Amino acid sequence: RYWRDWSSDVCSSDLVAIVQAPSAANAGNPQSVCGAVATLNGNIPVFGTGTWSVISGGGNLISPNDPSTEIRNLSAGPNVIQWTIETMPPCPSSSAQVTIVSIPKPELTNPLNAIICSGGTTSINLTANGPCSFTWLATDNPNTTGESTSLNNGPVISNTIINNSGSDQLVFYYVTPVSTLSNCAGDTETIIVTVTTTPVINAGRDTIAILNQPHQLLATGATTYLWSPTRSEEHTSELQSRQYLV
Repeated sequence: RYWRDWSSDVCSSDLVAIVQAPSAANAGNPQSVCGAVATLNGNIPVFGTGTWSVISGGGNLISPNDPSTEIRNLSAGPNVIQWTIETMPPCPSSSAQVTIVSIPKPELTNPLNAIICSGGTTSINLTANGPCSFTWLATDNPNTTGESTSLNNGPVISNTIINNSGSDQLVFYYVTPVSTLSNCAGDTETIIVTVTTTPVINAGRDTIAILNQPHQLLATGATTYLWSPTRSEEHTSELQSRQYLV
């Protein structure tokens, strides 16, 4: 700015700064997301710097000045996020808000481990923390037969599995719960089924017991045993015989 003081015939000037107003903020369209992670969609400012902030709900902004930043750990339900663009005073900032509804992912609540004998059936009832449908399949174990390696739908894993090896085998099932209320798919979880071998039991050689004396039986081939009959009995007759099964 320039002017002249005619009374003193002196010319003077000063500097006037012109500040550009910020671009109008646009926070993008409302979103509904499955889980607690979303990608924001603010406009790129032509003038000024943009900054995201959480107004209500919750969440961790990964890069608050990035128009397309990711926000994590959203609170379940609605979350209000604000995109503010500002330059310098005295120009006012420009703000816009967006609502992101976070739908919690369903999770399995049934046990994630099971043990069956070779030739047994899994019969695993799938349950979740809300109404769900389930998809599942197993990975192929070359030492077992009977596990379903194609995609299945249903709340029960029912496979009759045979262990063809001489050692216990693991069969891995991958299960995905899908909410029937929101159609939100949960994370795929792993259920491990241990298929034991069929033990070869030896109940010992036939033997002769001493009259009116207890007699110890000795079986081999397993780690635990169940005898039948289970009650110890004494021989009360020279001609009495009894068969024990293990």
